[in-house]
Amino acid sequence: QRKDGGVKKKNLMAAYNGLLFVCGRAQRPDIGVRLVYAMRKEGLEPNEINYNNYNAGKRAREIFMASQQESNRQRVFAKLLPRLDMVKQYENLLLVECKKYDSRDRRHSKDKLVRIIV
Repeated sequence: QRKDGGVKKKNLMAAYNGLLFVCGRAQRPDIGVRLVYAMRKEGLEPNEINYNNYNAGKRAREIFMASQQESNRQRVFAKLLPRLDMVKQYENLLLVECKKYDSRDRRHSKDKLVRIIV
């Protein structure tokens, strides 16, 4: 077994974090979910840090869009977006995939949990 396996995993995690930031900036949580599944396939466990990187990209986009002048076309698109929007559903899925629930963690004590019996 090679000694640099830990370094490789750190580099992979950093790359995935960067990609999740870009997904947040591009407002593409569907690709973010695919990246999380790819992380699991590589043997990396997604966590809240990955989700926070997606949110950081999303905030960067919001700041950029607020500083720009919106054209009339963007305003019309923004009115149609809530009807066609699947972004929130994918963001919820991304949150579920990245969050680890621990009974001792009090930050998530008020979250509603659902038990799925198969």
